[in-house]
Amino acid sequence: TQTFADSSKVNPAPVERMIGTTYTSPGPVGQAVFFDGETSFMAYSDTLKDKLVDLTTFTFSVWIYADKFPAESADKNRYFFTTQSWSVGDMHLQFVWGEFPGSCQVCISGNSKAPTGGMFEEKNFSHYRTPQLETSKWTLFTIVYDTNTNTIKYYADGNLVDSAVYTESVPVQIAGISLGNHYEIGKYPGFEGYLDDLRIYNRMLSDVEIMALAQMGNATVVP
Repeated sequence: TQTFADSSKVNPAPVERMIGTTYTSPGPVGQAVFFDGETSFMAYSDTLKDKLVDLTTFTFSVWIYADKFPAESADKNRYFFTTQSWSVGDMHLQFVWGEFPGSCQVCISGNSKAPTGGMFEEKNFSHYRTPQLETSKWTLFTIVYDTNTNTIKYYADGNLVDSAVYTESVPVQIAGISLGNHYEIGKYPGFEGYLDDLRIYNRMLSDVEIMALAQMGNATVVP
């Protein structure tokens, strides 16, 4: 099934859409959304209105609870968030299992090399892989990206866990986003678990602000 919503409440065009059946459940901050591997939410450029284009600083934060890490597949990726193109500067976050179960990748296009802090190169993309998450446990997952210092930082539950430095700056260009699944629906398996209080900022949050987000949530809630 598909339901359509327009955040502007003016134009009824499907600039946002939810694909599949969705359920809500108590989360750390509010009502979390359950993704069953087939569910996906998409927001297009008509909704985002270029608010995430040409960014030099960027923060992505979400409470995440994975039901399980599925059996390894040929793709090895289970997507809980992606952007909707591979243009230079586009950023992708991927929920991964298999060889690196429960880790997340940040993929940035543009030959941006970063040899430190868990980075690796593949073709024309550079990937940053976070430390592994745990199943059946709420984690506040926060990524901060800054082209002024060529730095990406990963926070778990408000605490800085890891960072890496790129050797060149690539601005963030995000025209559309997909939650719970890859934007190419059906091509890859989707995420199985819960997401709550997802936030995207066009600036860097400070360590104090990120800890405040963690303290807002009750990580002991059982979905």
